[in-house]
Amino acid sequence: MPKIESFEKFAHEYEVWFENNPKVYEAEIKTIQKLLLPFERGIEIGIGSGKFALPFDIKPE
Repeated sequence: MPKIESFEKFAHEYEVWFENNPKVYEAEIKTIQKLLLPFERGIEIGIGSGKFALPFDIKPE
């Protein structure tokens, strides 16, 4: 059984932190864009709210 209690307990605080710190979030997205290799298919483990998957057009299936 996956251990998700920590995520569920702090998910809202995690989201709010990024909403309150948009420059940090934007900087992290830009850094990932520089490091991410081109891809057509991939897998996202633990997409959660999609805060870091959706900007790269990674969608849950």
